[in-house]
Amino acid sequence: MKTRTAAVLLAVVAAVVAVTTAPTASAAQVYSGRGWAIETSWGIHSVNRSEPYTFTFTSAAARERLTPYIAPVLGQLSSATGAKFVLSRTVEGFTGGCPTKHHLVMSLDYRPLNGQRGMSRALPCYDTVDHSAFGGIARIDSEYWTPAWKDPDWWKANAVVHEIGHLVGLDHPNAKDAKGADIPFRCVTDARGFRPLMCSPNGGYSGSRGGRFTDFDLAGLRQLGRNWTA
Repeated sequence: MKTRTAAVLLAVVAAVVAVTTAPTASAAQVYSGRGWAIETSWGIHSVNRSEPYTFTFTSAAARERLTPYIAPVLGQLSSATGAKFVLSRTVEGFTGGCPTKHHLVMSLDYRPLNGQRGMSRALPCYDTVDHSAFGGIARIDSEYWTPAWKDPDWWKANAVVHEIGHLVGLDHPNAKDAKGADIPFRCVTDARGFRPLMCSPNGGYSGSRGGRFTDFDLAGLRQLGRNWTA
């Protein structure tokens, strides 16, 4: 889930690793395909393949809680986009707006999306020069790890990685209603009935494959890399 905000440069926003070929720049940028879409309405068109992206945290608690969900997708992010993604142990202060360039800041917050139960939010930024993913913050709902929360760990992993997808430039690939809003759950499925991880809400694999980008999402990540024009 993502929400809009305004700030300088703000767009208003390893177990199983997929084996992919690092993308080369394409002549024309492409922003959507079967089961994936890019955050063009938020200003992101590509991923910068010349400079690394680093995951940091707003607290030690966020680092310890979220690192196990980030680490398994580093290989997917790097191999699909052709950019380098690094997981650090850095805790940095964050007061809003945009973080340091190419920092993907991870935070734990109670019901960060307008107080809605179980809803996390991503606030991505874009580079105003080339419209590549600049960085941003993902605020993950801390109540996922309370005794009252009954969803399994793979569900939590999907929720965390979904917000990471927004930070790097993936949008919801849902079908739209007459007003252009996402139709909940209305996304393509693969042969086993799985929807893209970026489908809203609750897309992605279940069980041991949970918390990984699906083939649909990986196609979008590859295109983000291809769209980069250095």
